[in-house]
Amino acid sequence: MELQINNYELVINNSKQFSAGNKAMLENEKIRIDYTNTEDGMRQDFIIKEKPAGDDNLKLIMNVRTNLEMNVSKEAVTFRSKKDGSDKMNYSSLKAWDANGKILNAYFDKQNDKQFSIRIIDKDAQYPVTVDPLSSTPSWSAEGDQEWGYFGWSVSDAGDVNGDGYSDVIIGAPSFDNGQSDEGRAFVYNGSANGLSPIANWTAESNREFAYFGFSVSKAGDVNGDGYSDVIVGSYGFANGQTEEGKVCISGLGFRIISCCKLDC
Repeated sequence: MELQINNYELVINNSKQFSAGNKAMLENEKIRIDYTNTEDGMRQDFIIKEKPAGDDNLKLIMNVRTNLEMNVSKEAVTFRSKKDGSDKMNYSSLKAWDANGKILNAYFDKQNDKQFSIRIIDKDAQYPVTVDPLSSTPSWSAEGDQEWGYFGWSVSDAGDVNGDGYSDVIIGAPSFDNGQSDEGRAFVYNGSANGLSPIANWTAESNREFAYFGFSVSKAGDVNGDGYSDVIVGSYGFANGQTEEGKVCISGLGFRIISCCKLDC
């Protein structure tokens, strides 16, 4: 990745370089770049020492060399695999402030397919200015593998549903079809020392057409005192005598004995 400040191309080869532990630094007369590796991702701070010439707002231009597909919004830059659409790297959590700690408005902007910029509104800012995006890659991902299933519409911490000491996750796919159109499905992925399971450890469905089971999901705590966390799932389109009367279902049995297709409703 190559970097420009406004129209000035930065040459990193002749910069001062330093690294120790989880930190690294590059510096020249125009800019210092600090890298800090954290559990959330790679924190990359750009410290611009002086305001660039001209009246334009500050702009950091990134020239990207990659075969990944680049998607840019004001809030984030995401690089995705062209083969399977999976996220490979994200720039997000953008912050900027001046020498006095004044928060500056900043956003991402697409220049072209191989170039994006970070734009900072630096009117009345006191330099040096710090620009701080977070670069991260997902440590875990899952897909619903069904067109229009809306997997991920709702996501929640499930608590520890199997009592192994690790937190688990519940995900809703309210338009999932498996015998009935838009019946919906909820998925639970168990946590472990290695992270979340790559496949769902538990699923449940409404078995009712247009029930949209999984539109909302959440942990319910230990509702029956068996020592296991339970989950609650909303099914706002469920009909049982009244059109779209809706229904809420809760696990309530502990996931050590609950069947894969049953909730207490």
